[in-house]
Amino acid sequence: MTVRYPWPTFTAPLRCRLTDVRLDGRPLPADLIDDGHYRVRLDGMSTWESFECEVVVTTDESMPAGVDRVTGYVMVASSATNTRLPFPLRAEGNSLIGRIIVARGAVAGGFTVAAEVGGEVAGRRRVVGASDPWTVVLDRRDAPVPPGAPPFVMSWEDFTSPGAPAAARQTPDALAFMDVTGEPRLWLNSGVPGLQALLDNNHAKLERRRLRDILSTTIARNATSALFRAAAAEVVAYGDEPPQPPTTALYRQVCQAVADQMIGIGGVEELYEQLVAQRDDPLGNADLWRRIDAAVDTLTGSLDALTTASQEVSHG
Repeated sequence: MTVRYPWPTFTAPLRCRLTDVRLDGRPLPADLIDDGHYRVRLDGMSTWESFECEVVVTTDESMPAGVDRVTGYVMVASSATNTRLPFPLRAEGNSLIGRIIVARGAVAGGFTVAAEVGGEVAGRRRVVGASDPWTVVLDRRDAPVPPGAPPFVMSWEDFTSPGAPAAARQTPDALAFMDVTGEPRLWLNSGVPGLQALLDNNHAKLERRRLRDILSTTIARNATSALFRAAAAEVVAYGDEPPQPPTTALYRQVCQAVADQMIGIGGVEELYEQLVAQRDDPLGNADLWRRIDAAVDTLTGSLDALTTASQEVSHG
């Protein structure tokens, strides 16, 4: 999602490169730095105390008109520890360059590294440009999942069998059940005749394809909704401090994905704030969850599947 501001900004993300990446002063192997996906993998590294690198920021665009007193900085953020560490950048030719040093004890699970440029616009300090964030993965469980793979375990089980979870056995006719009592797991009901064969059919055509798409996106929607509700329960605030994000990595990923699809939300931090603020406001809470449900519909493609099927049938 690209945030649009009502003041002059760069039209495209700034280019951000991490160079001379080191752990405890030793160069990091090049195969752990993925420039194409803005990712650094540290989950296989042994104990270390400090991460450091040089950050080089460039752009082909001219400075937006009306922006004065420009400064650049890098923001290191770890949601698991609620850490935000700014590092200044200095101008060198057509680039902004700086060095960051992150102590191991200040971050957990993973952290992001993103460059931002600020300036004075009509007498007020504003963010006028930002880069796509780099992700530094510390824990394998926080690593991005392969494209197309679900971010949770899926298992088939007859919901009438003793091996099914107790909650699934209480609804033996349900298509699926998302269990969030431990490691999130989506249970699919093999006791529903033909369900597994239909969902696994990659060559379905006509009515079978339409039904497969509707069922699969409906299951995905319900699973995502269950994960988000579990995540929302973990969002807490203490006094006047900013809300604490969920402690579970998957829950943070779900919140970020939902926030990216929500209208009127500037980022996941604002979503956390609204989740906390609206809990004691029935009307505001209902409106917030309506927008969350709409974002989940978009995220999982369930609305698109229903719309496509309806259009195909009406024109068939």
